[in-house]
Amino acid sequence: MKKKMPEQLARRQEQQRQETINKIMWALDELESMGMDETLRNLMALTGLSHSVFYKPHVKEFIAGYCPGIYTLSGDEPEVKESKRRTEQEAQIERLNAELEALQHENELLRGKLFLLMKDKNE
Repeated sequence: MKKKMPEQLARRQEQQRQETINKIMWALDELESMGMDETLRNLMALTGLSHSVFYKPHVKEFIAGYCPGIYTLSGDEPEVKESKRRTEQEAQIERLNAELEALQHENELLRGKLFLLMKDKNE
C-alpha cells in the first residue's frame, strides 16, 4: 500500500512549481522586450534557476508550448542555431536590397529611353 503524500507538502510543491513558471514567464517577456533571443542560457541568467530546472517535466512542457524549438536534439545549442539563422537572414536581406537597387536603376534607365522614344515619335 502506497502512503499518501501529506496535503501540506503537495500544496507547497505546487506553489513552488507555479513560482518557477511565473519566473520563466517574466523572463520570457523581458527577453522579448529587450529583443534578446529566447534561449535556455538567457532564461537561466534572468531567472537564476539552474539548468536542471529547465528539464523538469512541468517546466519543459510549459517552455516547449511557449517557444517551440528551444530544446533541440542536434549538437548545436539553440543560441548557435539562432545566430546562424539570423546571419543567413541578414545575408538574404542584403542580397535582396542589392537586387532591388539594381532593378530600380534599370527601371529608371528604361523610363528615360521610353521618354526619348515617345518624344521622337511625337515630333
